[in-house]
Amino acid sequence: MANVLCYRRESQADRFAFIAEWYDPNASLFRRYELLYYPKDGSVEMYDVKNHRTFLKRTKYDSLHLEDLFVGNKITIFSRHLSLVDYGDQYTARKLGSRKERTLALIKPDAAPKMGELIDIIINAGFTVTKAKMMALSRKEAIDFYVDHQSKPFYNELLQFVTSGPIVAMEILGDDAVSKWKTLLGPANSAVARTDAPDSIRANFGHDGLRNAAHGPDSVASAAQELELFFPSSGGHGPVNSAKFTNCTCCIIKPHAVNEGLTGKIIKAIISEGFQISALQMFNLERANVEEFYEIYKGVVTEYLEMVTELCSGPCIAMEIIQPEPPKAFRDFCGPSDPSSQHQCFCCLPLAVLHMLCSELPGMHLEAASCLCLILKCAGKLGIFGTSIAWNTSVLNFHTFLCMEEWLGEIARHLRPGTLRAVFGKNKIQNAVHCTDLPEDGLLEVSPSIAPETSLPANSCTHFCRCKRYSTFSRFWTTNSLHPHPK
Repeated sequence: MANVLCYRRESQADRFAFIAEWYDPNASLFRRYELLYYPKDGSVEMYDVKNHRTFLKRTKYDSLHLEDLFVGNKITIFSRHLSLVDYGDQYTARKLGSRKERTLALIKPDAAPKMGELIDIIINAGFTVTKAKMMALSRKEAIDFYVDHQSKPFYNELLQFVTSGPIVAMEILGDDAVSKWKTLLGPANSAVARTDAPDSIRANFGHDGLRNAAHGPDSVASAAQELELFFPSSGGHGPVNSAKFTNCTCCIIKPHAVNEGLTGKIIKAIISEGFQISALQMFNLERANVEEFYEIYKGVVTEYLEMVTELCSGPCIAMEIIQPEPPKAFRDFCGPSDPSSQHQCFCCLPLAVLHMLCSELPGMHLEAASCLCLILKCAGKLGIFGTSIAWNTSVLNFHTFLCMEEWLGEIARHLRPGTLRAVFGKNKIQNAVHCTDLPEDGLLEVSPSIAPETSLPANSCTHFCRCKRYSTFSRFWTTNSLHPHPK
């Protein structure tokens, strides 16, 4: 018996257990599973709690990591979106529960233009952003939030300040998160912070004791209370979003970029380019919603299924971007959909230019560049790459060749280094961001569900698939997560 107990203790120590829920769109109900994760080899196993049977045999799944496993998170396993609602046993709760603490990170109106830098600081400090929303607080909501400050002499000024512009509320997760976030913020008065904690957020981004860039709760209990105000667990939506719905376009930071910690850098790049982010919210999208949203690409783009899988593979961040003629200007800033094919602006190059560009690539010597030119010359003569390669004695069209060889995308990045997809993207699927392609779709992708007949442009509902796209993203700015409509 002792050997059996020892074996059980050892086997339990080799895996972590969670209770996970999956929304079944066909039955319109949530199904519950026990999820087992084995950190030694990165394998997972699922057990159907209701039917008392194995749902998924132990299988290696490289996309899931131990840091993704905490109560409240949403994960994807083989295209199935699971919500982790509880720990599966005391061992997992004891080992992992104390490691992850939640707190509220609130970016105030004075620091909203610097939200990219602040989010980057939060991520680099080891926090995980699990919820995010840009909001416009009403006076009543501000009173509820600052109820403990009613006796302070600056109370009315504080209310006026916090309702003067958009704020960004985030739920951040980390070890000893409440204390760590307060330390990162520094003293409440920015002037004092610049003396006592010069590297703190308030020292570098705040102005005084009132306009001090950001807020953090003082205790775990306060954190739970404040998070409930902004992200209600009861199913409510909290304060309204700050979307404008005029001269707007939609940008979505894709899950791979969010998971790689690029959110702050991408937002900073967008603002630095002169665009205004007027609304922002983090979502976990269901596959049915993404298929609906991407329907206009179905049958047109060969990577349609991969695009759908990527956008529903984890949390994404949707933003409303404002600027005159925003769809075209912002689309140009995002760049072509394939980061490795952003050479579309130079289909034909003189050999001397090709030679020069290749010589600038890391590890590419002049001799190698000459060899590459010769290889391409021979390939063009032999027709290896088909008729799209045109060749003469001085000019080489190697558009198709660049599409086939991913590493040659570095040449494109030398010519168009500033586009979002060139800087942050990997390939045509994981290309960092989605942006509105057509000018008439700008409002369509960010319109609210309130009074849709007045929110939509006159020509936006002339096509069935456009109406379906609206039905999905009309809820984009009014819900914290999306589920397919029950049938």
